[in-house]
Amino acid sequence: MSPLPFTLPDIDMGFTEVKGVAYLDDEFLTLEVEAALFGEISKEDRIVKIEPTALRSIHFETGLLKDKIHIIPKTRELLDTVPGKHLGELCLKVWRKHRMTSREFVFEVNHRITVGKSARHE
Repeated sequence: MSPLPFTLPDIDMGFTEVKGVAYLDDEFLTLEVEAALFGEISKEDRIVKIEPTALRSIHFETGLLKDKIHIIPKTRELLDTVPGKHLGELCLKVWRKHRMTSREFVFEVNHRITVGKSARHE
């Protein structure tokens, strides 16, 4: 699956732009995130690797210009690793032209969450 470009809601009253790519590797949902003040100043790169079993849920929401992928973790600590203030969930904004890739991404993560849950119950 190809990397899925996203943005996060603006932080610092819109002065800090946060963008990145999301992808799945063998074991993790990986977010490569870049935060930059005024788009160019004080850039900070971060890679966040999330085990699908650390998620409570993930779902997809269509929008007029941008779609949203809502990632809801089991613990608050996961949200603290991503720049910005997130109220119980991480909301990735994805341009509509990536809608098919977004749906596939969410489907695959949900599959991994389900497989992880069933493996723990065996």
